[in-house]
Amino acid sequence: MKKTVLNTLVILLFLTSSLVVTQVLEMVEADTPTSTQTWNKIYVEGAQDAAWSVIQTVDGGYALACNMWSLSTGGMDAWLIKTDAFGNVQWNVSYGGPNWDGANSLVATSDGGYAIAGSTGSFGAGSMDYWLIKTDSSGNMQWNKTYGGGGTEYGRAVIESSDGGYLVAGHAFSSVAEGRENFWLVKTDLSGNLEWSQTYGGTESELAYSIVEAPEGGYAVAGYAGSFGAKNNCWLVRTDSLGNMHWNKTFSARGSFGSHSLVLTSDYGFALTGMAYPYSFNSSDLWIAKTDASGDLEWQQTYNGKGMEHAYALVSTSDGGYAVAGFTTPASAEETDCLLVKTDASGNMQWNKTYGGPSADAAYSMVQTTDGGYALAGSWSYLTNSYLGGSVWLIKTDSEGNTADLPPSPTPKPSSAPTVSPTIAPTSTPEPTPAPSANPTATPQLNQTPTLKPTPLPTLPPSPTLAPIAESTPKPPAAVAPQQQIAQSDIEPTNGAPIGWVPMAIAAFAVSAIGFAAYGLRKLKTEF
Repeated sequence: MKKTVLNTLVILLFLTSSLVVTQVLEMVEADTPTSTQTWNKIYVEGAQDAAWSVIQTVDGGYALACNMWSLSTGGMDAWLIKTDAFGNVQWNVSYGGPNWDGANSLVATSDGGYAIAGSTGSFGAGSMDYWLIKTDSSGNMQWNKTYGGGGTEYGRAVIESSDGGYLVAGHAFSSVAEGRENFWLVKTDLSGNLEWSQTYGGTESELAYSIVEAPEGGYAVAGYAGSFGAKNNCWLVRTDSLGNMHWNKTFSARGSFGSHSLVLTSDYGFALTGMAYPYSFNSSDLWIAKTDASGDLEWQQTYNGKGMEHAYALVSTSDGGYAVAGFTTPASAEETDCLLVKTDASGNMQWNKTYGGPSADAAYSMVQTTDGGYALAGSWSYLTNSYLGGSVWLIKTDSEGNTADLPPSPTPKPSSAPTVSPTIAPTSTPEPTPAPSANPTATPQLNQTPTLKPTPLPTLPPSPTLAPIAESTPKPPAAVAPQQQIAQSDIEPTNGAPIGWVPMAIAAFAVSAIGFAAYGLRKLKTEF
């Protein structure tokens, strides 16, 4: 009898433990983000907010560089938001002064922090200067620097270079820039101290929006050129490690072109995306092109809808293709929806999806996530038929672009204000005399290269360091139901199983069974 009772107790303990382990594993799996778990979150702080850059962080969450309209100062501030893997806010910090200050680009740095590039009207030498902010892993400002002359300079993109410094690309319109606006490339050391800067351009406007570092050294910058070719072209500039121009190419077809995003491809070539205006500025098409390592065009594709299609973000996907994000106008000029287009390796469209409400919604940045899906960041407007009243919008899709109609979760108030960084006075740098620029040769055909000599930009004094303003807490409104592109199947959200009363009951039963078994063993030992 003793042996029978002991065997029964052992079997009971084994079955109970197995059941508990199974339920725990199911709950963990349900609480782990996968490509089938999709969501969208809205973050509200000011009267007009938007996210311009998103990255996925090493912990599976996301960091967003945003602009928010400060209700306290009446101007725009830069805003850094950090979320977990489900889009729930972990912390957020804003940076700015009394005037217009904005963030356009964000990178995760090798020390675990972040670098933000944008423009500032509150600090610096001119009406608008490049602004580079370095933070720690919690968004606390470590230093910030401005770069600019007496005019207007806009910082559009930032990368961390292989030597640990930073490169900021954008455009300068000041007394030191040739013509109107020129590409301006600024290289700093790891502390933001200026090492060199170069301008590229002619007598019309050239606007840079994206930069990558080439694996063999040097950099590639893409944007818009008005001085070369048939006017209003996409312009790709390749430099050496000191910013000296190696080659440059223009791309044009019907109408006007411009590139907002540039990526390095697996064959060391380049892929660019932007918008084409084949007939007029009231109608645009999404455009993507692929070049070899020398900038020679291999293929290009355009995609058009019923109205205007704009592309702002491009990524190389894990299957060898590409994904493009931006916005489309399905009904009227005041109504836009976020647009996501997936192509194969040759630019042939595989599928496309739209997401939005009754007003102006757009995606300005995108990453492919580690689970094979996509994260799109931009803005969602809660005022019908208006570009005003925008909020930061983060959308998580699966690998096919499907997303769920899930209400945003409430964001709790932070327990304390962020730590204010100490003020450190930067050292000013003397300003050299700019060198003259040679007149480039016009490029009438696609893929021909204008011959021009880049103009070095004077070294400019950085601004005084500022402290971040008080931390702000996003306040999400009601959920927004993403819209589906015509001819696409309905979105079927897939949610993780909630932790309800059934697992809790099983756990309680397991504890009771283990206690009963222990009591039985002690009883048997006493009796036998």
